[in-house]
Amino acid sequence: MVGIKIKDGATIDKTFRQIVADLPGEERKAVQFDVEKVGAVGIHRVTPDKNDKNTKEMFGDGPVYVAVREDALLIGLGDKGLSNVKEAVTAAPK
Repeated sequence: MVGIKIKDGATIDKTFRQIVADLPGEERKAVQFDVEKVGAVGIHRVTPDKNDKNTKEMFGDGPVYVAVREDALLIGLGDKGLSNVKEAVTAAPK
């Protein structure tokens, strides 16, 4: 789980969506928007075509989950990636 403090999350989410829309077909299919929602925050799933050996050893072959709150970019990997992102979306900043 990684969390990064940001400003203007709505603009970042909109930009991410536009970048993905501009990708070639196969690459675009690797990203699914709003696979889950926590309140108004959509959680996106990125399923890489391949993971290198080190990534597989650390996080497995699963997808990466990304959520953008107004004040934070949240990224979850591994077996608990989705559940960690869902929990972090509702957590108060510290």
